[in-house]
Amino acid sequence: QNQGVMRLHGAVPIYSHPNSLGGLAMGLIPFCVFLFPVVRNRWLRLMLLPPLVTSSICILYSGSRTAYVAFFAFLLFWLSQSGRKLVWLLVAAAIAVAAFPLIPDQYVDRFKSINGQEAEGHSKEARIQILDDAWRIFLAHPTGVGVASFQKVRRETFGRKQDTHNLYLEVATNLGIQGLIIFLFLVYAMIRSLRRARSRFRSEARRLKSTLRSVAAPPPLRRDVLEHIGRMEFLAAVCTAVYGFIFVRMILGLFGMDLYEIYWWFAAGMAITLVDLAIRARSVGEVLAQQCRTAAEESP
Repeated sequence: QNQGVMRLHGAVPIYSHPNSLGGLAMGLIPFCVFLFPVVRNRWLRLMLLPPLVTSSICILYSGSRTAYVAFFAFLLFWLSQSGRKLVWLLVAAAIAVAAFPLIPDQYVDRFKSINGQEAEGHSKEARIQILDDAWRIFLAHPTGVGVASFQKVRRETFGRKQDTHNLYLEVATNLGIQGLIIFLFLVYAMIRSLRRARSRFRSEARRLKSTLRSVAAPPPLRRDVLEHIGRMEFLAAVCTAVYGFIFVRMILGLFGMDLYEIYWWFAAGMAITLVDLAIRARSVGEVLAQQCRTAAEESP
């Protein structure tokens, strides 16, 4: 029990706090959502459902308002990426109508307390105080107080010790204005790279589909091309999932701090890998397209 509700805690220290558990679970949602439609193997697709359900349970029962806000923000992101927005809205409305009565009242009240009165404690007031202190420390030390040093400086300056509870102020106070600029550029570079890689994967899939329509490829070669198209569509979905993951982390960062956690290394590694795969996929696609044209010319 915490702040008037029963809150689910993580089983390992780094995710033991409900907010950390809810944030971790939110990071899995984009991959379950965007990969499900493109996984062709039925059993592999069904394997995405248990982690989706588990993550949803962790988010709900963590009682984390930060995770709740991130979840609804992700729904807007999902809608923005959907090619059939009306269908998406109708399905989402039907699921909401069916699921809402099943949510325990204490978690409904917990969400409502974002703009209302908390059942217990003064978490919102404490966070506002933290943000005010962080902003003052940043103005006093625009080049930063040092890595993970905010709590020490805050205790010496104001006699209070909690951390920033805000990713952007964490970066600004720890690493200074120059660190904040570099961090935001990193995020921009990752999103830009993912969008470009996704565009290349989709373009390659369209090009090969056009090739199959224009030439009569032998069945074995046609099967290879279709498999490559499936890989392109899967990798394009991975790009969208990582993009969604970064978006979720940026929203969570409005209410929590995770600069020194693994999320950013993971996102950067995925972005770099997907850009490299997009370059390689183009070469493989060109070989397959040429083989189709050659086979069509040689056929009687």
